Amino acid sequence: MPIFLPGPNVDPKGPDGQGRNRLRVDAIEPTARCALRPRTFAALRESQNTVLAQWGGHFAPCTGSGQCTGCSRAKRQFRIDDAPDELFVRLHAEGTVHYTADLAGGWNADIFLIDWDDLAALESGWRLGRLQRDEHSQFIAISRT
Repeated sequence: MPIFLPGPNVDPKGPDGQGRNRLRVDAIEPTARCALRPRTFAALRESQNTVLAQWGGHFAPCTGSGQCTGCSRAKRQFRIDDAPDELFVRLHAEGTVHYTADLAGGWNADIFLIDWDDLAALESGWRLGRLQRDEHSQFIAISRT
């Protein structure tokens, strides 16, 4: 399964050979991405089966220079201590993710900050639910299998 997502090949001259007919929005040298470092809920699902993963802004940059076999991210597992059988992971407007056991409480519930990398490295035995939205934010349910 691919983990290293190289950036697309870039011809700085553009399709016309002179570089005058195109406005580039991304960087001149697109950085490689890691399929184990999602930054959205859609990418989180793709990180569970990296065959689906594609280069783009939904993954964080690769920190291992493409040396996936020696990278610690592939073996890393994160454990949530004393977690109930079902948790809800909310996406804040600033891009941070938080988990809680109280869905109805929204942002007033007891919430705990979790890093995207930790969420992607969650120990086996958890199943991702589908993306949902309520009056507070987007969220997914994760439950023990």
